[in-house]
Amino acid sequence: MNTTSTSAHTHWIHERFEQNFVTASGDLPIASAARQWRVEAVDKVKVKDPVLNCNVCSTRILNFVILKNGANGNRLVVGHDCYAKFVNFLTSGKIECAFPKLDDHVATLRSYSRKALDRTMRGWFFEMLGAGRLPEKIAAIVESLRAIGFAPSTDAADGLVDYYKSTRKFPLEVLIPELKRHHPGFGCRVPYYGEFPYRNMLPARITIDQIDRVKALLERQRVLERYFAETEERKEEAREAVRQEQAAIRRQAWVETQPVIVLDRPSSRGNGWVGRIDGKIAIPVEGKPSTEGLHRYKIKRVMPTYVLIELLS
Repeated sequence: MNTTSTSAHTHWIHERFEQNFVTASGDLPIASAARQWRVEAVDKVKVKDPVLNCNVCSTRILNFVILKNGANGNRLVVGHDCYAKFVNFLTSGKIECAFPKLDDHVATLRSYSRKALDRTMRGWFFEMLGAGRLPEKIAAIVESLRAIGFAPSTDAADGLVDYYKSTRKFPLEVLIPELKRHHPGFGCRVPYYGEFPYRNMLPARITIDQIDRVKALLERQRVLERYFAETEERKEEAREAVRQEQAAIRRQAWVETQPVIVLDRPSSRGNGWVGRIDGKIAIPVEGKPSTEGLHRYKIKRVMPTYVLIELLS
């Protein structure tokens, strides 16, 4: 940090504030420097932390705001009181800056953290913190979350969410409910992996970040199952087509070996004469049916229960 400060007889000295601020900004005029700074975090000193003094007034502080210069990466640690006076100093001088009012910023962080980190996630983080099972960087954010009730910044909240999704493991069927089905024998829903041939290779517990990969694996298997089913269906359709073709060939061969048909029996409806071939009714389709019978006909088509015949010239 490129700042220096000496002891102050009063809590606020504009000259010292401006000097420290300009120095941390690379000696730019304050009007130009103000546009380079942003609020990086709002936090609170923890019990194990060393004593922290405000970079503006040198007073020992408990609650603080970290300001970061986007141009040179310098940071200023400022107490809440100095921050409020800092913003007022800039706005009263009509200096353009990106600093929000502290209460508004805290409300924004509180709301963001509440939406990003639900009670289940917070409970897990606090449990892991107590067990000493969190990385140092994550543990520091969780300590702030527990101390002030919200993450120090939106980036910090997002970092906790990312860590939670990539680290905490759940039973597979909890994160992918479609793997559970009702089992009448047990009277409850139990894990079920369908016909998935590699179900023994699936992990019993996965993280939230692994959901999509496991679902993709299951979907890929379903696609393969559909492909093989459709392939088998197409094969069956091809086999059926061959059977139909063979049946047609057999029928034609049978037709070609049959003698000329002579209708020798009157129709029960009185509209001509009929006959039978291998138990199938012979129905004339061409030529006027004879009322005297004994006309010569030839088979034209064989149907399941009858044959169509045509009059020979």
